[in-house]
Parts: sequence; structure tokens; C-alpha cells
Amino acid sequence: ITLEVIVPDENILSNGGFEDGISPWTTGAGGAVVITNEAFNGLQAAKFDFPAADNSTLQQQFAPAAGIATNVYTFTFSANTMEHPELLGIRPLVGEWSAANGWTWHNGTTEWVAAGTAGWVTYSQNFTLTDDQLQSLWVGLKHFPQGDPKLAGSVLLDDILLEPAVVPFPVVDAPNLLVNGDLTQSTNEVDYTGGAMPGWWT
Repeated sequence: ITLEVIVPDENILSNGGFEDGISPWTTGAGGAVVITNEAFNGLQAAKFDFPAADNSTLQQQFAPAAGIATNVYTFTFSANTMEHPELLGIRPLVGEWSAANGWTWHNGTTEWVAAGTAGWVTYSQNFTLTDDQLQSLWVGLKHFPQGDPKLAGSVLLDDILLEPAVVPFPVVDAPNLLVNGDLTQSTNEVDYTGGAMPGWWT
């Protein structure tokens, strides 16, 4: 039996569903972004236009709240390549910065979306933050068109989240205290009708 501790949703990114427009998201390496109503969830999503070259990014950088360092986080995003005619790779990245340690980069696994695919697909990966002096966090999605020649195109992105991961709860074996619904001590049945609890119980 494996028990899990379910942590309430605590997305530490801002505006991951693009319901408030584009800010604080920015682009890099030739990418461009506009807001569209073709959303996976809610009313709006981002339409990211990527060039034929690799490494265009949709990103945000912020000063995180105290207490989030050295924890495991799940990076989730939903993508729709709108029938782009070439294979497209999308890789999540997380960067940590502190004055004491500089930049620490965590490269996720590239998610490959098949050519001609339409419809939304959701991806999730876990990242472990390691800088206990964390002062700034950079989070982004990097794009890799894979044709010959490579073609520029567009992808819809929505519900970009960085949340505390579900942590397995350790299970400890213990002697069974129930036999046919009766309280027991080890393997011996105990008749109990009221009054103070037996000493072995407390």
C-alpha cells in the first residue's frame, strides 16, 4: 500500500493560464507571443510563434517567496501545435539564481509533438530546486522545430504551472489491531465493554 500526501494547488508562477494577458511572460531567441481565445482551460491561451531556428523561448523570471527552495516541483504545461507540418520539440527549463551560488540550470526532457498533430496534450515533469539561498527563479519553455528544412510555426500554450509535487508518504508495518472487528493485542483477542482503556492501548 502506498499513501500519498496531496498538497493543495500552489502554482508559484504568475498568470500561467494567460487569463490576465501576456505579462509577466516574455520571449527570447526570436519568439513572439499573442493572446488567443483558443484555450485549453479558461478563456484565453498564448499563441507562441517560433522561428525556424532552435531555442526560442516563452519565459518568466521572478523573485520567489521565502520557503520554496530545495523542494520538488512539478512543471506542467498544455500544448496544441495546430497541425504544424513538422515534428516539434518543447523542453521545460528551470533556472535558480542566488548571489552566493550564481545560476543553477535544470534541463527538462524534450517533449516531442508529432507532425500534423491537432488538439491539446498535457505534459508534466518534476524538478528539484537545490539552492537554499534562492533569490531569483527563471522558468521557460524552449522550442525545437525538427524539419529539413526547419520551418517557422505556431503553438498554443496554456496552464503552465510549477506546483509542489505529490510526495509519497512512508508506510510503516504495524501489528493488526482488528480481528473480525474486535480490538486485539497482537494476535490475542481482548474483550472490552467499557470503562478505562486497557493499559496496552494507551
